Amino acid sequence: MNPQEGLVLVVDDVTSTRNLIQRRLTSKKYRVGTVPSSQIRDAKSLLNYCREQPTALVIDLFLEGGFEKSLRIINELRTNTDTKDIRIVAISLLFYLVQHKELSDDRIRDKGYRFTYEALQKISQEVEGMPGIITIAKDFSGAEPPDFYDRVAQALSA
Repeated sequence: MNPQEGLVLVVDDVTSTRNLIQRRLTSKKYRVGTVPSSQIRDAKSLLNYCREQPTALVIDLFLEGGFEKSLRIINELRTNTDTKDIRIVAISLLFYLVQHKELSDDRIRDKGYRFTYEALQKISQEVEGMPGIITIAKDFSGAEPPDFYDRVAQALSA
């Protein structure tokens, strides 16, 4: 995606993450809008929040309301003929958890997740198997790796 091609919409329940992604993408000449996850229920409410339809969406998979909300939004966008071509970049701590197999179920629960490693792996595989979805892992430590925001920008330009 060329930065001049349209609007990138960033949806995350963490204000600092939304703002950092917005700043990084804006510095790369993208037009960026942000949406707090509390403002959306589904794809229709997401699109109604915007003045124009986005050409790309950066969405956290574990929004306020659970991953089911994020998956529902992604699926609704993918199955609607008017929105199926929106580029979707899914960001999540989930991908980090699955990539680092040494994490125990207890350690995952200690971080506030009510899932086993196998459940996280299944969710991750479902999302990564969706056509046209680009997935990027957030860091488990709470501090994003320095290249995280660059990887989001690279995913949009691919």
